[in-house]
Amino acid sequence: MNRREFLIYSALLGLTSMKVGAQETNSGASRWDSLSPEQKRLVKARWEKFKNLSPEQKEKLIEAHKRFRALPKARQDKIRERLKRWKALPDEQKQRLRRSLARWRRMSPTQRERYRNRFQRWQSLTPEQRARIRRRLRQFR
Repeated sequence: MNRREFLIYSALLGLTSMKVGAQETNSGASRWDSLSPEQKRLVKARWEKFKNLSPEQKEKLIEAHKRFRALPKARQDKIRERLKRWKALPDEQKQRLRRSLARWRRMSPTQRERYRNRFQRWQSLTPEQRARIRRRLRQFR
C-alpha cells in the first residue's frame, strides 16, 4: 500500500482522527508506522475490499465519509456508539431489523406517516395502558 492509498483509506476508516500515542500527527507515514501489526493488517484487508468496489460504490463511500466528517463530534460519537451496538447484536436480530427496514422502504409516504402517528400514540400511552392492550391482543392469538 503506498502512502497515497493509505491516506485515502485511513480517511475512509476514520483513522485520520485516530490518536497516536498521546498526540495526533498529520503525517501519513508516521501514522502508519505508529499502527500496531493488527491495525495494519486490518487497514490492508479493508483497503483490498475498497479496491474491489465499483467506482460508484467507492464514490458513495467517499461521499458518506465526507458527510460523516462534517458532522459535529457529538453526532459522530453517537453514530460510532450505534455502530458498536449494531455489531454486538446477534445475527438473527440483525436479520429481523434488515427485514423491517426493507418493509419500511417499501411503504408509501402515506403509510409511513400513518405508522409514525400510531407509534407516537403508542409512545404517549402509560405502561399500564400498553400492558392492557397487549393482554387484549394476546386473546386473539
